[in-house]
Amino acid sequence: MSLSAFVDQVADRRKRITVYGPEPPEDVSDLFETWNVTVDYEHLPTAPEDAFITVHEGEEFLGGVSAAALATLTSPTVGEPWGEADREESYRELLELLDDTLFFSQNRRQLLATSREFEERAWRRGEGALHATFQSESAFGPQTEVYGRLAGRSDLTVHVYAPDEWRPVETAPEWAPSTDGVEWHHADAEELRRTWVVVYDGGAEPEQECALVAFEEADDEYQGFWTYDPSLVDEIVEYLQETYG
Repeated sequence: MSLSAFVDQVADRRKRITVYGPEPPEDVSDLFETWNVTVDYEHLPTAPEDAFITVHEGEEFLGGVSAAALATLTSPTVGEPWGEADREESYRELLELLDDTLFFSQNRRQLLATSREFEERAWRRGEGALHATFQSESAFGPQTEVYGRLAGRSDLTVHVYAPDEWRPVETAPEWAPSTDGVEWHHADAEELRRTWVVVYDGGAEPEQECALVAFEEADDEYQGFWTYDPSLVDEIVEYLQETYG
């Protein structure tokens, strides 16, 4: 078992995006070129700003959103977990419509915005457990304050998983005050050097569970998925706990 096995689980799940508007969706097709989705077009004699998309998985209708909202997928707002008002509601809607869909992305901003959305759930609930992997010390450095504050949030437990070669609390004492409460898990594991994982177990509310799992396939190029499926989230949490303590 490995984190890559979870990516394999969603590899065959394919969604269908249909764009309704006055022009064929060249930009939409380009946007989802490396996603496991099919993009269709239905002509609708309306103003361009009134174009919208719908998402299906098989015959199941998952929902719809304004086509203009797709701009938030490439350039989402990235705030702090406690700055809920900083993030667009349309980005949240897209995350829910596109969950369990395999993507290949060169957009670190998108992954960071998704991570923030899940960290915000943990911050707002203030209970349960948040799990996150960091590939390197340089990756964790800019998030030190964020994870220090999350770890100090009432009944929320924060677990950070990192390669064995760096131990921030021991090697950089100046970080210690801002990471009090973080439970560190270190291992000599190649997958920790390649993965971007953020998982929130929802506390007492399964409907709040969420997870992002992405592998760096090349420099700043990631393949992965995000999910709101409680059973899949539970499996990811169980794997992290059993593998890394």
